[in-house]
Amino acid sequence: MPYNTSSSLYLNNTKDEFRIESSNPSIINTANAAAGAETNPYNMARLFYYYVIDHATYSDAYNPNWGAASLLTSGLGQCGDYAALFCALCRARGIPARPVVGYNASSGTDETHVWAEFYLEGIGWIPADPTFGQKSPDRRDYYFSNLDSARVILTKGFNLTPNSALPGEIPDMIQVGAYYWYGSGTGTLIFNNTIWNVTAQ
Repeated sequence: MPYNTSSSLYLNNTKDEFRIESSNPSIINTANAAAGAETNPYNMARLFYYYVIDHATYSDAYNPNWGAASLLTSGLGQCGDYAALFCALCRARGIPARPVVGYNASSGTDETHVWAEFYLEGIGWIPADPTFGQKSPDRRDYYFSNLDSARVILTKGFNLTPNSALPGEIPDMIQVGAYYWYGSGTGTLIFNNTIWNVTAQ
C-alpha cells in the first residue's frame, strides 16, 4: 500500500534530523546501493537491517559524535548508532522509521538499549533490532520484525524536549527515560538508575 506522504506520521519519521542524517549524501548513496533494484519497503528495510549488522562493529568507547553518519564513517558504534543508521537508511528511501529507547529488562540486568521501528502503511510499526541481530547470529533473522518480551520502552525518537529541560535546552537523546541525556556532550543526572526484576507469571 502506498504511503500517505502528506501525513504527519510520514513527514516526522522520514525527515533528516540530528543523529539520523537521512539527507547525508553518503547515507543516501549507501541506502541506494544496499536497496539495489528493490522497491518493496519491507524488503528494503530488511536489506538495511542486514547492512547495519554486516558493516558495523560494536564498541563501548564513548563517542561525542555518535549517530548514523558517525557509524557509517567509522564502522564503530553502540546500539543507539545501530538504530540511528538503520533509521537513516530507511528514511533516505522514504520509509518512515524511528529509534526506540528503553531497557533490555531481563532479570538481573540493568541494560539500557536502543532499537528501531519502521512503518508500513496499512500495517503499522514493525520492530528491528540490528544490535541484537548481530549479537545473536542464530537469531539474526528473528530480530527483524520480531522482538523478545524483555523490553521496557521509555521513549520513541531522539531529539525530544522533556518537560524538565531547561529553557532552550533540547537533548538529542534521552537514555533510560530521565536518567541522563546527551545534549551538550556531557551527561546530566536527573535521578538514579533502576534495576529491573522481570519474573515469569
